[in-house]
Amino acid sequence: DTYRPGHADLTYTLKYGHRDPRGGGRASARETVARVVAGALASQWLEARGISIFAYLSTVGAIQLEQPEWTASHPSPQHLQSLQLRYDQVLPCPCPETAERMAQAIQQARGTGDSLGAIISCEVYGLPAGLGEPIYDKLSSRLASAMLSINASRGFELGEGFELASRRGSESNDALLPSEEGAPQQATNHTGGLLGGITTGAPLTFRTAFKPTSSIALPQQTIGRDGLSTSLTITGRHDPCVGVRAIPIVEAMTALTLMDFYLLHQRPDLGRYDGADR
Repeated sequence: DTYRPGHADLTYTLKYGHRDPRGGGRASARETVARVVAGALASQWLEARGISIFAYLSTVGAIQLEQPEWTASHPSPQHLQSLQLRYDQVLPCPCPETAERMAQAIQQARGTGDSLGAIISCEVYGLPAGLGEPIYDKLSSRLASAMLSINASRGFELGEGFELASRRGSESNDALLPSEEGAPQQATNHTGGLLGGITTGAPLTFRTAFKPTSSIALPQQTIGRDGLSTSLTITGRHDPCVGVRAIPIVEAMTALTLMDFYLLHQRPDLGRYDGADR
C-alpha cells in the first residue's frame, strides 16, 4: 500500500480506486510488446517502398552524441552507414566511442543504485512530400502523440526543436533550391522535414526524451495509502536507463504512424505505389 515515487501508483488509485502492484499494470512498458510486433510489420511495409527508420541513443545522462548531419538535407554515405551499424555497438549509437561512454555512465549509475535519463533521436529517409494534413491531422502532431504515448517519455522536438527558439529567422529558415526531380529541394533541414505539418521530402528528424528509471535502489520519501509518511527502497531487477529499451518502441510507433498516413493519403502525386506490391 505504499506509493512508489515516479510511478503511476498514485494517479491510478486516484482515478480508478485501485492499482496493479505487479509492475504497474497498464502503466508498465510491458504493454509495448504488441506495439513493437505491429511496428515490425509496418517497418517491412515501409521498407518495400524505400522508407527507412533509424532510432538511436543521442544522450544518456550528461553524455551527448555530436550530430553534425542532423540538419543536413542530404546525408553523407558515411552517416547512413553509421546509422545502419548502430546496433553493432555496445549500445545502439552511431558513434562507437560515445556508445562506450554511455555504457560506462549507465554502469556507474547502476553501481550507486540510481538511474539515468536519455534522449532518442530518430531519422527517417525516403518519405515523399505531401504526407500530413493541416491543423489536427498534422504529421507532426500525430507523431508527437505517438512518441509521448510511450512509457517514461517526457519531451518531443522536431528537427532542431527548442534550439530554434534562440535563433533568428535568417539562421533557421531552410533555403529552397530548384530540382529536376520534381519537388524543390532544401539547402538545410532545420525544421526536421516538415512544414505546416506536411512532409517536404527531406529527412524526417525528431528527438524524444525519456526520464530516468523511477525504480531505484535508494531510500525515497513517500506516503502510504493511509496518507502517512514513510520511506521506500525498491529492490529487484530494474533497468538503470529505460531509454535503451525504448529504441525499438520509438521505431515501431514511428512506423505505425507513417504507415497510417501513407494509407490515409493514397494519392497519385505521392508516387510511391508504382512498382510496389500493395
